[in-house]
Amino acid sequence: MSELLPIERIVLEDLQRGKRSKDQIQESTGLSRKVLSNIIRNFLYQGIIKIENNKLELNTLNLQSFLKIANSKENVKEEVIELGKSLVHNYFQGHKSISLNVLKVSLDSFEKEALEYHLGQLKSFLQKVLEKKKDPGHLKEQTLLFLGHGPYEFGLDL
Repeated sequence: MSELLPIERIVLEDLQRGKRSKDQIQESTGLSRKVLSNIIRNFLYQGIIKIENNKLELNTLNLQSFLKIANSKENVKEEVIELGKSLVHNYFQGHKSISLNVLKVSLDSFEKEALEYHLGQLKSFLQKVLEKKKDPGHLKEQTLLFLGHGPYEFGLDL
């Protein structure tokens, strides 16, 4: 496997919580039964997961080599691109639960420094929220955030 799709990663994230039934994974991820069945079949074939007492769990024997590929810089880049495209698409489909803001603004050195400070504060706040949550609840209900900035020219695919 050279690429991990976001819909596959959410299944792996759910299985990191421990042994789970197919129904539990479906409830947590929001994936359709058909899509989830295909992902499970693929993961079983690759030896990434196993079934024990009608519960699915990560197969620790093959997991490390798989995660090395799944978490590679190129794979994570493709996932972020896919997530971004989906978020933008759904925003323009009119989903009210999505907030999207893109700004082009000229900043002097003081304003850039202030921006970095405030982004750092936001990241620190979010890290504390993550650490505080023992059980993050259903994965499908988590909030997806994109934070970043850069020169406008880097936003253009030249």
